[in-house]
Order: sequence, then structure tokens, then C-alpha cells
Amino acid sequence: MKYVRPIFMILVAAWGLNVLSLHTSTFGFLYTPMLFEFGWTRAMLSNAFLWAPLMSLPFLLLAGLVYDRRGGRLLVIVGAVLAALAGIGLSRTDSFGLFAVSYCAFTVGGALFGGIIPLLILANWFVRLRGILIGVVIAGASAVILPASPLVALSVDYLGWRTSLLILGLLPLVLIPLALFIKRRPEDDNSSPDFGIVSNSGTLLGQWSTLAARRYHPSYDAQGIRAGLEAYSLSFGKHKTALGTLACFLLLAITVIAFAAKDGMSVHLVPHMIDHGVSTRAAALSLSARGITVSAGALVLGVLSDFIHSRICLAASLVIFGAGILVFVATPHSLVPPLVMGFGQGGLVCLVTVVLADYFGRGALGTLRGIVGMLMAIAGMIGPVFLGYVFDTTADYTIGFVGMGAGVLVCAALALFMRPPHYAELDVGLPLEKGVAPSGPR
Repeated sequence: MKYVRPIFMILVAAWGLNVLSLHTSTFGFLYTPMLFEFGWTRAMLSNAFLWAPLMSLPFLLLAGLVYDRRGGRLLVIVGAVLAALAGIGLSRTDSFGLFAVSYCAFTVGGALFGGIIPLLILANWFVRLRGILIGVVIAGASAVILPASPLVALSVDYLGWRTSLLILGLLPLVLIPLALFIKRRPEDDNSSPDFGIVSNSGTLLGQWSTLAARRYHPSYDAQGIRAGLEAYSLSFGKHKTALGTLACFLLLAITVIAFAAKDGMSVHLVPHMIDHGVSTRAAALSLSARGITVSAGALVLGVLSDFIHSRICLAASLVIFGAGILVFVATPHSLVPPLVMGFGQGGLVCLVTVVLADYFGRGALGTLRGIVGMLMAIAGMIGPVFLGYVFDTTADYTIGFVGMGAGVLVCAALALFMRPPHYAELDVGLPLEKGVAPSGPR
């Protein structure tokens, strides 16, 4: 029975991220018929796509705050119901006002059930297996786009966009029965992280857990976890304390720069390729293949973070991403650099949460991840606008791309120097650096 609840935690996280990814990535198939049916302009839709993420920003922080105190059960249920109601509203759209309100409501609901909550569930329930499980779930959310896109396109052709939107809108309701099993942390269920495995039990998970424990002290056990959480809540459990550290400041700076580059490149990648003679079909193929490398990056670097210091893995993902951007500037006609960038981006998305949990434990992880999530969203809006401004001003993307590539490489250097705070012990009450004795604040 000790495996039952953790498995449900994984299912909730996977379904939440996959549903949100599915809706976001396939919405283009759905809003195009709306343009023809209602005569709306693309500018009108763009305004809705801009305001919806802005409205969801405070809910990311709210979700993190609530998770730290109450867990994610209520958040997931409310988010799923709101998203389902919004899906019904989208399927019955007969005016732009109803569309805008419904789309904003779905985005807010998605922020509650699929924004940061799935990652918080995994980071709180798993310590030694944290990297691989976050990597697997993120990889799955990226990989689902490949089979889902043609299925949604077929659904629109045969069922119409209204029915297709209704189906997509109702998918989050599957989370409600799963959410009944959600608890904030395994300690709330009188259990311990990683399926309760504390030694090599002879099973595959036991062997993996024992190998991954090289980052931790050999006396890792349930009592140590609870003692560590108690000490953490007294000395380092406030998010304000974490925000005052150099490591947190560097991670926030890395988040802003790297995610501005990530979303900026995602928007302007294909137009730049087409401007340099790449066919539309080849550019679309490269973009689809990039989804595979995003999944691969999240999975590979997530797994490695269970054995190698997470900041090293984060730096590696940034080097790969930044180098891919600069190579793309030099060879915009090549289809390979976007694949390299995708690998680095996948690792980046996975490792931000892993580093936060490794450095600052689970006591205030929700609040910290909510702040980081808000910065990601803001940076994701700044990046495309910045590159668009550069192109409008210079009639070329080169300066913007080079600046972003160089900025990402600077972030890689910052990640290498992002040492854990001296007093930051893991949520198991043991030091992050192997062989370093807990020393208390310095």
C-alpha cells in the first residue's frame, strides 16, 4: 500500500501537465476556424492571448502559498472545475467577449491544476527520485504534442471546433477523483519520500534510490527526514529567508534571462528560418522534431541530476541552449541548431524546480516556485516583444539572437558559481554537499 498514494501523486502531476500542454499546443487548430466563422482579426485574438497569462500571474503565487500550507487537493479540484466550465464557455462562443472571458478562465484554471502544482507534488513527494520523475513527467508533457496535434486536427475536421473545444475543456475533470488522494507531503501520510524506500531493497527503485543517495548522508531515514523538516521550519522555512540568499538571487536572475530567451526563440525561430530560405514545411518539421529533443533534454538531464549536483546539470542545459542559439545565428538554414536548443530548454524547464528543492528544501518550496513561476511568465512575454522590437528596428534578428545567446551562456557561468547557502540543509536535514557536516547559519 505504500506505493499507492505516491503513484497517484505521479498520475495527478502527469495528467495535469499533459492536459495543459495539450490545450496550449493545439489551440492553433481551434482558433483558426473561429477567425473565418466570426470574422475576428488576429490582433483581437492576440490581445486575449496576452491578457490571459497576465491574469494568471497572481494565481501562480497563490497556488504556491496555498500548497505550502494546505497542499494541492483543493487547488487541483477548483482548477479542474474552472477549466471545465471555461471549456463549455469556449465551445458555445458566439461573441468575442464570451471567448475572451472563457479563455482567461481556462488559463487561470490551468495555472491551478497544471501550472506549478504538478511540479510541487513531485518535488515534495520525492527526494532521491526527484530528478528522474520530474524529467519523465515534463518529457511526457512535451512528447504528447506529437500524436495529439494530428488527432486534434482530425477532430476539428470531423466533429467541428466546438465539439473539439468541449472535449479538451472537459479533460481536466479526470483530475478530480485523482485529487482526492493528494496530500501535501509524504510525512502528512505517516510515510517518507521516494515510496518509503530508504535502502537497497533489491527492487529496481531500491537500487536507483541507493545509487542516487550519493548526494546525501548514508544515515538517511524517515526519522532524519522528520527531524530535518522540524529544524527547517524553525531556521529556514520562511521564503523571505531564502530570498535573501545569493543563491536564490542568482537563480531568479537566471530564470528571467533564460526564459526570456526560451520563449523569444520559440516565437521567432520559424520566421527567421523562412527569411533565410528554409521552406515552410522544413521549418515546421524542425519545430516538431524540436519537441522530441525538449523531451529528451528534460529526461536525460533530470536523470543526471539524481547523481550529479543539480547546479552542474543546470549549467550544462544553459550551455547547450546558449550554444545552440549562437550556432543558429551562424547557420540559420540548418535544421540542427533548433534541435540542440530544444535539448537545453528541456533540461532548463526540469532543473529549475529541482535546484529550488535541493537548495531550499520543501518548507517554503511552493511560495518560492510561485515567485519563480511569475518571473517565468513575465520573462516569457518580454522575450518575444524584445526580439520583435529588434527586428522592426534593424530589419534583422541577429543582434537580438546574439544578445540572448550570450546572456544564456552568462547564466551558465552564474549557475556554476551558485553554491548552496552555508546554512541550507536539505529537507532531509542533511547537507547538500557530500561530506560536509551541518553547520547552521553563517
